[in-house]
Amino acid sequence: MADLPDGNVYVRLSLMQPKFGQDAQVSNILNELVNFYAQQPGYIRGFTLTSPARDNQIGRLTFWDSEHDAENTANTQHVLSLRAELLRLVEAGSHLERSFVAEETAASPV
Repeated sequence: MADLPDGNVYVRLSLMQPKFGQDAQVSNILNELVNFYAQQPGYIRGFTLTSPARDNQIGRLTFWDSEHDAENTANTQHVLSLRAELLRLVEAGSHLERSFVAEETAASPV
């Protein structure tokens, strides 16, 4: 992870439920998004997520230097286009987007 001066990281979490038969397509788009993010300023690290539960929920988790960096990337035409495609492939109302500031604690491993 990048060495941040204040120990804080901006985190984005997206979770969604693919429509029946769309799991692979949704997963491919999430991977494409994370791969695109990795080339953007302020990006630290990202993951695609799959649920071991039967709810079939999938998503992505990304870490950024700042909210500004995450917002700039989220508003690129490429990301907006992929997110529009995602909305067609997931169950209505299942797409959850959350943002956090993660503060490093003394107990965090280096």
